[in-house]
Amino acid sequence: MILWMKTEEMALGELLERLRTVTQSIDEIMQLDSSPLRAADITPDLKKQFAFLSGGRGDNGSPIIVFPEFPAFGEITDREFHNVLTYLTSVPR
Repeated sequence: MILWMKTEEMALGELLERLRTVTQSIDEIMQLDSSPLRAADITPDLKKQFAFLSGGRGDNGSPIIVFPEFPAFGEITDREFHNVLTYLTSVPR
């Protein structure tokens, strides 16, 4: 039980750290003049399904992104994580 809790806490800590990294660069992401990221460009990353849109929106209209249990989360590269979150936050309503 204690080992499971440590693993869960470590996974949560890693997710929070990655989210901090993305939120720190949100302004940079939103101001990029390059063409938008397309699903076809990151299909292998999306197929891992470590994050997905629930279909719902928050009170401020922001998409709700779900992070299901994903045992190999530690194997996701920062680039994959960044690409998927950038894509999911750019999908129109």
